Amino acid sequence: MTGPIVAGIMPGQPLAVVRHCAALASGLNVGIVFVYVDASRYLVKEKGDTSALIDPDGIDEPGDGDRLIGLLRQRIDVELAGTAIDWALVSEAGEPARSLNRLADRVQASVILVGTRERGVEALLEELVMGSVAVHLAHHQARPVMIVPLDPQPEHERL
Repeated sequence: MTGPIVAGIMPGQPLAVVRHCAALASGLNVGIVFVYVDASRYLVKEKGDTSALIDPDGIDEPGDGDRLIGLLRQRIDVELAGTAIDWALVSEAGEPARSLNRLADRVQASVILVGTRERGVEALLEELVMGSVAVHLAHHQARPVMIVPLDPQPEHERL
């Protein structure tokens, strides 16, 4: 395994995903490409990575996506401070499992790492509507998929 780990992350997700990913990357001596998939956007043109909002009226303010990526970058930077792990953070658009798969193909990833959803009614409803990213990847992926179980964790332990 020589390609990086592609790790799906999202705001509010427990830091366990970043920690497990860092441990795996260190053990395999590979880098990490963290990816936030914005499901409120869809891919217009795949080659140019052009995307558009599904509901342009739903955005709070222009630049919110950039601020979100900046906050995620800060949290990851703090968590991985002091390590020699080479990492990057990218933003993709569209259905999460397909976006992770596309990125993994593009960077020739060794493995895809995602976290499970936390327990609760809201998470159950979201999974019923959107499906499970982890299950979709596990069934439609040629490369290994690592799934990090996420138990409820304190707020300060989140991205």
